[in-house]
Amino acid sequence: MAKSKMTNRPPVAEVRKIVRNLERDGSPYTDGVVEALEWAIDGADHARLTSVIEGDASVIDPIATLVAEAQAEVAVVEAPAPVMEFTASIPGDRSIKHLVPSNEFIDTYVSRDVHGGKRDLDVLAAAHEEGFNVLLKGPTGSAKTSFVYAYAASIGKPVVNIACNGAIDMRALLGGWVPTADGSFRFEPGELPLAVEQGGIILLNEVNFMPPKIAAVLYGLLDRRRTLYLPDAAGSDYPTTIVAHPETFVVADFNPGYRGTRPLNEAFENRFAVHLNWDYEDAVESQLVTSASLLEMAVSLRERVLTGELSTAIPTNSLMEFEAMATNGSLGYEFAAHNFTGRFSKLEQPVVSEVLAVYRLRIEIELGLAEPVRE
Repeated sequence: MAKSKMTNRPPVAEVRKIVRNLERDGSPYTDGVVEALEWAIDGADHARLTSVIEGDASVIDPIATLVAEAQAEVAVVEAPAPVMEFTASIPGDRSIKHLVPSNEFIDTYVSRDVHGGKRDLDVLAAAHEEGFNVLLKGPTGSAKTSFVYAYAASIGKPVVNIACNGAIDMRALLGGWVPTADGSFRFEPGELPLAVEQGGIILLNEVNFMPPKIAAVLYGLLDRRRTLYLPDAAGSDYPTTIVAHPETFVVADFNPGYRGTRPLNEAFENRFAVHLNWDYEDAVESQLVTSASLLEMAVSLRERVLTGELSTAIPTNSLMEFEAMATNGSLGYEFAAHNFTGRFSKLEQPVVSEVLAVYRLRIEIELGLAEPVRE
């Protein structure tokens, strides 16, 4: 087998190019610099790397020097066998048609007014046409993801859903080297570059969980350059820089203040032209939940979340599930109430049980589980 210089580090010239661009823009923490430097430096001065992350432009040149020194030590190695383990997770035909949501998302989605009579799906379509990135802000279970999937299903576009909680397999997402029948290797792109190349929809789910390793990859895609950088594709017939298809569409959602998240910085938010507040909607929930009293109870609990008495969210789907369980002959109301209360912490459960008891009879009557009280 022919030997080649294979490494997961970007070339020194690429790193220096990034550094020069940062100096020109006067913004040291942007456009993948952290990820590039992490790839480029093995065991280098992490204090200096931290300074770059925090925005100290004075250390960029010393870091670039360290990068050059690290690159000089790269040995000649065999073609990259370690990436063989994820071969099965990457589609060989480079098709992402299987990621087009089913029509069930359209059939079950309840549309809403966004502002001034503008309908949500129409707003998303206009943003898509203009090439605007969209940021959805709202509590858990308010149908943010369903909104994007319903839109994608309506236009037949694939969705690459990126969970920004750090648990994602970056190699499966971006791609990697796989063995071929003749014993050589080729670079096989993952779902994200294929979506960028083919004009798919990219959903950044819970973007305020996003760790630097994901942010660094996406920055170039979110700004006016509209490019995705794939350093691992170097040496293959697949481009290391992909210019986004005109129909590529980026939507991000997040739940502000959720445990374990970090606030979005102003520079990142500025990459999204359209900002939509996506709260629980009375008009939507009234079409999904039969019992008006159950909805009234949810409002009461949500008010306690706002005041800090409770911290657990009350998503719309939990109310729908409550009704399904309560009206199921094998489960019934008692099980539904127990299951619903179990969503909350032990400290919160007495409060929830007390509120639920106030509305119980009315909920049972509205669900046909009890007879109306006759005076």
